[in-house]
Amino acid sequence: MTQDAASPSPPLWVRKRDGRLVPFEPDEISRSLFAATERLGRPDAFLARELTDSVVHFLAAEVGDDIPTTAVVADIVAKVVRELGQPALAQAYAAECCRSGPLPERPKPPLPPADDPVAGAWQLARQELGSRLRLWALSPDLRAAEADGLLRFPDLHAPYEIAAAVLTPPISSDADLVSAIEAARRITGHRLIVDSPEYALDPTLPPSRAAARFVRQLEVGLRLTGLAAVVNLNVATPPPWADHWIAGPLFAGHHRPLPPEHLAQLRHALLEQLLADSARRPVAIHWHLDANDIDAAAGPLTRLVRRACDGAPLTFVFDRGRQPVSLAEGVDRHRGALLMTVGLDLLHLMEQPGGTDNLERFLTKLASLTRLAVSAGVQRRDFLRRCASEHVGPARGFVLERARLLVVPMGLAVAARQFTPRTAAADPSTVAHQIWHRLQEVLMSDGRSRRLDTCMDLAEDIVGSRPQDATSCGPGPQRTEPMERQLRHVEFAAPEPITLLLPLPETGPRTVEACVAALHRARQQVSIARLRFFRSGARGDWT
Repeated sequence: MTQDAASPSPPLWVRKRDGRLVPFEPDEISRSLFAATERLGRPDAFLARELTDSVVHFLAAEVGDDIPTTAVVADIVAKVVRELGQPALAQAYAAECCRSGPLPERPKPPLPPADDPVAGAWQLARQELGSRLRLWALSPDLRAAEADGLLRFPDLHAPYEIAAAVLTPPISSDADLVSAIEAARRITGHRLIVDSPEYALDPTLPPSRAAARFVRQLEVGLRLTGLAAVVNLNVATPPPWADHWIAGPLFAGHHRPLPPEHLAQLRHALLEQLLADSARRPVAIHWHLDANDIDAAAGPLTRLVRRACDGAPLTFVFDRGRQPVSLAEGVDRHRGALLMTVGLDLLHLMEQPGGTDNLERFLTKLASLTRLAVSAGVQRRDFLRRCASEHVGPARGFVLERARLLVVPMGLAVAARQFTPRTAAADPSTVAHQIWHRLQEVLMSDGRSRRLDTCMDLAEDIVGSRPQDATSCGPGPQRTEPMERQLRHVEFAAPEPITLLLPLPETGPRTVEACVAALHRARQQVSIARLRFFRSGARGDWT
């Protein structure tokens, strides 16, 4: 059941038994219903969330502008659940409310030593936490949804940090890189994003020597902290901290700008150093392309594409003048922190009862699953806030408040193709647009109400899912199709730029030529921010 624009809004407040007013939280209803399913011996987090969405709809219609009491809410929940064909669950819910009252608080995690929170937290995470982290960071219904395969949480192994952050404050020289990475480890526990390191290299050294020194320091820092890195090179505009580009009488004391030829040499020297023995380094390289790079002579681009076809960890990023500079999935120069990543497995969702009846029914279920993802982001943020109160984690500079939730729908292509024959859609891209739009609609609505910045992407490999021929190329291409036709399938007007995972054709003399043509076509589609090639059967986890 969905809510349209004319549907009444759910209550903002609920009156407790002692007279206090507290914010109305649908998640509490969902967790109570899940506890009732556990009491029946059939734990089902998704059913609890679906029933909660229906309860919220009828609750809004019944109470209107009044402030309901917790007793009224409990009565409506039991009535709606019973009317929706779950009498045993309604009875178990009523018994649960009478028996337990408020839900018990989750156990508090052990905190690292206050004198060394970075080292303490990291060692604690690696040696003691493991799967127990989910007991502290997520409610039982979300852990059950993960166990059922509906949700994926790829970056919860770091207990007290956000998933990704841009390396700040900016490094003044590559000699400070290890210290900067150690400081960043207090904030991020999974990915560290480096923006345009060519501007931070020592300009007095030869490019090859400066690049080798930087990569050596980067490798040491990553090994010490256990982080992976995304290194952005060849960005069209310098980062804000590159003050040696500032010139003029007001800034006479600053460094003189580096010649473009020297910067180009530094970029390519960094690229070669990072690609050398890249298999043992947890580093992904994002090479940025603007209109000049695409339209220039084919030689440099062809060489880069050939390296990508050979298995180099290269992602091609398209810089467009009116869009923020994208630094990684969910991260750009305006929003430099990622709270967590949640994968939504659409194929497991289709296996739910009624999941393949029709597209509208599937979209309703998708809305419920998306709300579970938003709930995970809110719980993760609240958990980190509690840690920050103990001076642990990303407490400085409002990093936590600015961090975004990244949601990755997995299996979009397969879902779109399976529903296409049952709808009036001409091709799978139309169905994919409907699925994407519903996801975006729920994310924006629920995220706004919870003051959580949300975004979406199609990069399934960052949630630990190996790209499949049928699921990684947007809404519907087959690996046997030409690349030009595959790219045509992703023209479904995604509301925000996405990552395109494009399978390489069979190895042949025209493979590189086809990939270069695919880059040219992808650059023309504003809905594609990044393009990553992969070979069928290759390891999907980019780190």
